[in-house]
Amino acid sequence: MTPAELYNDVRTRIDELVRDLPEDQARRAVPGCPGWTVHDVVAHSTGVAADVNAGRVDGAATDAWTQAQVERRRDAKTNDVLDEWAREAATFEPMLNDAPKGLSRTLLIDLVTHEHDVRGALGVPGGRDSEAYAVARKGYAVGLSYALKERGLPALRIEAPDFEFETAEDPPVTLRVADSFELFRAFAGRRGRRQVLAYEWSGDPEPYLPVVNHFGPLPEDDIVE
Repeated sequence: MTPAELYNDVRTRIDELVRDLPEDQARRAVPGCPGWTVHDVVAHSTGVAADVNAGRVDGAATDAWTQAQVERRRDAKTNDVLDEWAREAATFEPMLNDAPKGLSRTLLIDLVTHEHDVRGALGVPGGRDSEAYAVARKGYAVGLSYALKERGLPALRIEAPDFEFETAEDPPVTLRVADSFELFRAFAGRRGRRQVLAYEWSGDPEPYLPVVNHFGPLPEDDIVE
């Protein structure tokens, strides 16, 4: 699938999940995005497409940039925000095919992560057999390998029934999980420190904890979806 097709696949699933939700569910808190509701996650995702299309990219990816996207759509109906997203996507998605691979991949990984934020909030698992999910999961693993190398940390082998990855040859430590989705959520900062420590490590996990979360330190509190 092309970058545009991958993004469209995820956006379509989110639309199907959220469209026509009762208000109490649309305003349900999202454990993976503290302080945000399901509506806010959709507002942010819509805002990314709208801001890029309009050239509003100063401060892109900062907390201020993303929160402004949410605030602009705070009082809108969720279906109206989804309609706006579809309109913006008509321009935004084709652009992804011509964008640098790193940019299109980053935007896709962000959206896949938010799909599962929404699923976690609503208690509706799914989307884990999609090509976009596989791309995002591997993307986080590749990011981990770069982070380990930059910090001079030992390589790591990841083993799950549905996913295997080595950050370099002959890794001295193996991390095993029963389901790679757990790692995907940890890579995105959607699992807490104690949860990650509870995974099956063949060696000392402490050196790896600062880099498991692609976005910074692992949360201190457990995140339960």
